[in-house]
Amino acid sequence: NFLNIDYIMRKTERSLLELGEEYRDIIDNILYVIVKINANGKFIYLSPQVYEMFGFRPEELIGLSMYKFIHPEDLSDLKK
Repeated sequence: NFLNIDYIMRKTERSLLELGEEYRDIIDNILYVIVKINANGKFIYLSPQVYEMFGFRPEELIGLSMYKFIHPEDLSDLKK
């Protein structure tokens, strides 16, 4: 039974890795910028397209607040 469990776990891990690679390929090749922010509004992920659209490399923006890039008049609507 241990061998069966080990086999199932390895197969599941491989499947998850493959799925992750597929999603990464989609994200890296989509025409839009994909952004992930934390609860404090700081960038924790930006897709490579951010450079083409805005001239910033993703690593330049990681850790910065998204609120720095939003017009002050629009902030109140966003925070609702």
